[in-house]
Amino acid sequence: MIPRFLGQRENANNSQAVSSLTNAKTAADSFYQSNNESYGSSDAVLAAGILAQEPSLAPTGTWAATTPENTVNPKVVYAYRDGAGRNDGAYLCAVSKGTKWYCVHVDGNAATEYASGTGASPASGAAAAALTYSTAGW
Repeated sequence: MIPRFLGQRENANNSQAVSSLTNAKTAADSFYQSNNESYGSSDAVLAAGILAQEPSLAPTGTWAATTPENTVNPKVVYAYRDGAGRNDGAYLCAVSKGTKWYCVHVDGNAATEYASGTGASPASGAAAAALTYSTAGW
């Protein structure tokens, strides 16, 4: 009975992380449109723009633009500006409770790309950029 319960809780946490990313993507798209088709000039500007659109993504009232360390709250989304070669995009990552993580790459001029995995979560924009992305979803 307990293993089944733990599996259900893990699935719920994974679903929350994906839901948070979906909300963050919508907020990032809105910020992009209202910010002259730009995700901002830095991680902090991007994070503030997303947070202004969707305050529920930072339940503690703070927003961590870098260094994901919150593995206990899948509602926190980490935002990284993509300033290297992929136009004006952004990486958004969320960590489920435990070791599962999800990332999405948004670019106002291209298809949304998705990545997920286990183990250490991407702790920087460069780490998020190095992931293998697919347009097929998670």
